[in-house]
Amino acid sequence: MEKICPRCGISSKTAPFAGNFCENCYPLSVRIPMAVNVLQCKKCRHIKYAGWSAPTPENLTHIILKQSKGKVASARFDKKNSLLAVEMDSAHGTFIKSFPVEIIYSPSLCDTCSKSAGSYSEAIIQLRGNKEKIEKYIDKLQSRIRRKTFISRTVSLSEGIDFYVGDKIEALRALQNFDLEYLRTEKLVGQRKDGRRIYRSTFRVRF
Repeated sequence: MEKICPRCGISSKTAPFAGNFCENCYPLSVRIPMAVNVLQCKKCRHIKYAGWSAPTPENLTHIILKQSKGKVASARFDKKNSLLAVEMDSAHGTFIKSFPVEIIYSPSLCDTCSKSAGSYSEAIIQLRGNKEKIEKYIDKLQSRIRRKTFISRTVSLSEGIDFYVGDKIEALRALQNFDLEYLRTEKLVGQRKDGRRIYRSTFRVRF
């Protein structure tokens, strides 16, 4: 039996219906914002979500739903078309409705890029000894480290090379990844607001 939507007049022969309404006009129990503000790092392009993370459709979907009202079965944000597809449950079954949502990016600096810009470092890796081996490992180590954290600066010395690493755990993992032996020392460089001391690790590798 043909139905006519009481709101827009469309026929059930040309559009899917949920009860007496077409899916576009079906009375909704959710409110989706038309625009959402998101902090985005101007250097690495990560967004402020779960700390800082990539602006994936999944992450943007969670941000939008957090600012929405009502319950949805599931949702998925389409970045290309700026549409949030929401799966809705009704007394007449489940259907999908799309909402236009504008993502407004506000420039900022994530914690990692802020530290990098300020020459922050938790560790120093010092390569000493055979120049050929230093040249062999410097690119490998730095490439491995940059996949996980940042290198704030590299210093060439007459006796070798020092480079300053943002995360001491990643510095250690990089050395272990290449089975390099090292001498580790710790230096007190500051104190946190809660009173805990901050130490910088130095890993010296001699070839």
